[in-house]
Amino acid sequence: VKIYAFTLIAASLTRIVGQAFYAEKSTSVPAVASLVGFVFHLGLAPFLMERWGIEGLVISTAMASFINCFVLLGWFY
Repeated sequence: VKIYAFTLIAASLTRIVGQAFYAEKSTSVPAVASLVGFVFHLGLAPFLMERWGIEGLVISTAMASFINCFVLLGWFY
């Protein structure tokens, strides 16, 4: 549960920054950022789940959320 709480930070920032792109009529940027995070999650989740079980899935989800957030922030600036 503690690990999953970090995901809320990234998800909140992603939501805010994503809205900025939608306001500029640039809807493809959040879609590409989500795709990057999703592919990262698909690649990392099986490895972490073998090692730590359900906690590995939570860690992978948190990392993918931060990757999504960093891609959006990097593209924004």
